[in-house]
Amino acid sequence: MRAVIQLDTFPETGIHVIREGNSIRIFFDFSASEEGGYNCQNVDLRTPITYDRVVSAIITDAYTIDKREAIFANYEEAKDAGSNITEDKRAEYISEYNQFQAWRRMAKQIAKMI
Repeated sequence: MRAVIQLDTFPETGIHVIREGNSIRIFFDFSASEEGGYNCQNVDLRTPITYDRVVSAIITDAYTIDKREAIFANYEEAKDAGSNITEDKRAEYISEYNQFQAWRRMAKQIAKMI
């Protein structure tokens, strides 16, 4: 989920974690906000916190199961040389897939740091 957070300084790691009881709030993907502070993504997790749970929370926050299935199906169609889709649509499907993969890799990097 998109969030705005007030921090004195930009987090060196690009990640800010707040523990609240048996939960943690993970803030990442920061950019400066025009109103002050930082725009960022945020996910909340309950303990136990594991690598897999962090990765899953970040991915599913941005990509629902339905969206992921559509991306994978579209990508398979884009790889099919016999498909009747236009080259523009093929490029769009490949771009969507690559964006998803970049998000997934970022989720893994964040999970490693946490």
